[in-house]
Amino acid sequence: MAKAVYDDMAAAEPRTHFTVGINDDVSNASLVTTETLDTTPEGTVQCKFWGLGSDGTVGANKQAIKIIGDNTDMYAQGYFAYDSKKSGGITIPTCVSVTHRSSPPTS
Repeated sequence: MAKAVYDDMAAAEPRTHFTVGINDDVSNASLVTTETLDTTPEGTVQCKFWGLGSDGTVGANKQAIKIIGDNTDMYAQGYFAYDSKKSGGITIPTCVSVTHRSSPPTS
């Protein structure tokens, strides 16, 4: 999406009003995204884990991230999104990302 904005700015007549990220079928102001940029450093492994509330998914993945970070030559991080109001809800994808320490994370 960001590339579409830059491409539009480089056009001979860039738009002054546009929409990014959705197909705007009302005003037809959407910028067309023609390609996907992959900024993930080489050697990075990403995983998504789904679970149900209270099934231990979040705790198990936190422990796995800690083990990977403490016992390998890799950086490890995780992102968790879940509803903590009641058990049985869906744990939204847990994203775990690891990369070798020779390629430090960019953020």
